[in-house]
This record gives sequence, structure tokens and C-alpha cells, in this order.
Amino acid sequence: MPDPWVGVPSDWSPDGRAILASSHLTPASTLGLWPIGAAPHAETAVKVLTSDTGSDLWEARYSPDGRWIAFLSSDRPERPGESVVFVIPATGATRSQWIAVTGPGQWADKPRWSSDGSLVYYIKWEGVFWNVWATPFDTHAGHPLGTAFPVTHFSSTRHEISRPFQGAEIGIGPRRLIVPISETTGSIWLIDSVDR
Repeated sequence: MPDPWVGVPSDWSPDGRAILASSHLTPASTLGLWPIGAAPHAETAVKVLTSDTGSDLWEARYSPDGRWIAFLSSDRPERPGESVVFVIPATGATRSQWIAVTGPGQWADKPRWSSDGSLVYYIKWEGVFWNVWATPFDTHAGHPLGTAFPVTHFSSTRHEISRPFQGAEIGIGPRRLIVPISETTGSIWLIDSVDR
């Protein structure tokens, strides 16, 4: 991606007056609020909520109560191939205040809140296949609560979360989960008269 890259939107602010977006307007990757009222030059009035010089910040989403933001931090130069889901207060936070939802040394992506804010869903790479996982989250205290658990159990190329993964978004409803699934099938064909 060119440097600087500008404004990859991921959510609306709770009041609908700004867009929550990832950007790289400085030496750091940032998550910020781009005010609609400042368009068409909203980049001049961005309120930076958090930033990091060692990773890219993506896929930010507000919790249903508007108090928290879940996002992912990926591709740290010293740990390539790692992506961790974090949560910060909606008012912003420094790097040292990020709250880890997933662990280091793995790839998690597409963080989404449950409709009541009690779970953070994400897709995680487990050896060969992607699956949706969830971590309980205490929105009052602001930290994960309990053990992460798998929501889907894909373990075959017959049905799996779609690849390429960059465009495979997920949707969360009060009682339903939307996941793009690929179905792979194959056949053996007999062709006659191949010697003519």
C-alpha cells in the first residue's frame, strides 16, 4: 500500500457525525475519527484515538454501548504473520493501554461485537482452516472475561470460510452469524477415444 495511505473506513461513530477509519497519515498507523462536517478535507481534522509505529491497525468496530472499540493490529516487523485483536476505550488510548483479546503468535481477524456487547467475535487461523471464535468481554470493567471458544468447526475443504480471506467479512445479529462459505467439489471424468 502506498505511504501515506488514507482513510480505510470501518464504522460510524455512535452519534453518526464521524467515520471511524484506519489511516497512515504520519509515521504511525492510526485509528481515528474523521468528522463528516470537515469533508471534503476531513483528513485535516482527524481525531486520532490510537496509533502505533510498528503495526497496521484495521477493522475497528464500536461496541453496542459505544464505550469500546475492537480492532486488530497486524504485521509487526519483528513478528510477521501475527495479528492480534485488541480493545480500547472509545475515548482513545496509548499503545500501552491496549487490552488484548487474542494472544500473540497467531492470526486473528475481523473483530465484531455481539449485539449485547458481551462477546467479541473474530476469525482465527487454526493450522489449516479459518474458524469463528468468541471471547467473553466485560464492558463495565473493560477486559476479557473467561476463555475463548470456537463458534464454527470447519475442518474440511468441502465447506470452509471463503478464500481469499481479505474480502471475507462476517456479520453478527442478535441470534445469527453470517459467514461466507466456500464449497469445494470435484469429479473424475472418463474421456473416450483419446487416441484419435
